[in-house]
Amino acid sequence: HCNGRNIKVTLGAHNIKKQENTQVISVVKAKPHENYDGDSHFNDIMLLKLERKAQLNGVVKTIALPRSQDWVKPGQVCTVAGWGRLANCTSSNTLQEVNLEVQKGQKCQDMSEDYNDSIQLCVGNPSEGKATGKGDS
Repeated sequence: HCNGRNIKVTLGAHNIKKQENTQVISVVKAKPHENYDGDSHFNDIMLLKLERKAQLNGVVKTIALPRSQDWVKPGQVCTVAGWGRLANCTSSNTLQEVNLEVQKGQKCQDMSEDYNDSIQLCVGNPSEGKATGKGDS
């Protein structure tokens, strides 16, 4: 995990190979999830305290965090974005985004015995062949 390194975040990036009007801000404190497991990548989330406030604009915006008891339900649609691997196992220079439907836990359990609905979210559109890729975290 990137904890312990000199971390900088880049806000507003869309294409990582082009010079864009981004904001690069140093991280002054990084707090990983207390149960993060580097082998399994369970609880792969970290809070970052930035050196300064971000300037909100057309490409840098806030998102609302859910309340602790909010859960997405099967049938709801979620937006997933990342620079992870594409279907042909290549990397993308541009941020990819897809809307995926939350699936029933049993469906995912049938596909993967490692699926654990208490810590994982199962999304996909099997009929459209769309999904997340390795590196979308």
